[in-house]
Amino acid sequence: MAGQNVGVNSEPDADDPILDAAHDEFSMVGIQRTSMDTVARQAGVSRATLYRRFPTKYSLLEAVGIRAGKWAGKRLARLAEGQPPQEVVVTAFVESARMFRSVPFFREMVDYAMSRYGQDLAREIFVREKLITYMIGNIAATLRKAGATMPEEELRTVAEIQLRMVMSFVLSPSRTMDFDDDKSVRKFVSTYLSPMVY
Repeated sequence: MAGQNVGVNSEPDADDPILDAAHDEFSMVGIQRTSMDTVARQAGVSRATLYRRFPTKYSLLEAVGIRAGKWAGKRLARLAEGQPPQEVVVTAFVESARMFRSVPFFREMVDYAMSRYGQDLAREIFVREKLITYMIGNIAATLRKAGATMPEEELRTVAEIQLRMVMSFVLSPSRTMDFDDDKSVRKFVSTYLSPMVY
């Protein structure tokens, strides 16, 4: 298992050989170049077994994406522990930017989304209700644990806005904020996003 991929593969279902193999192939070989046959071979399972669980590469990518999202959410929650809710927003946004820059699977997702091959598939990944709902719930729970007192519906709305802001900056770089610079990210989030939480 690649060194930089160990964190993402440390989820409870990390002993799933299919997800492990797919994650490593997507990260190191690339989403476009990864074949289902290669994943099956690396996982030590038959093609029939792989296709029974994941009929398409999209469904396999979604499963790996959900696991990576869970890992990221837990990492952000640990880093934000003990902080007030407004600071949690800043910490989470800055660390999210770092992860998209440094974690191979997330980097590949962004590169693929920006390529001519991945626009439709990546767009589907980012709008899938299952993944988005999980991430919104995780953000809202982290903010609530940090002391946010706003009504639940408002909190989830703010969580969704902030999640979609991260996605927007990842997929469409802006002159307003340099997503590759921690100071720029921190300043933008402190000014415009963290005040949304109370």
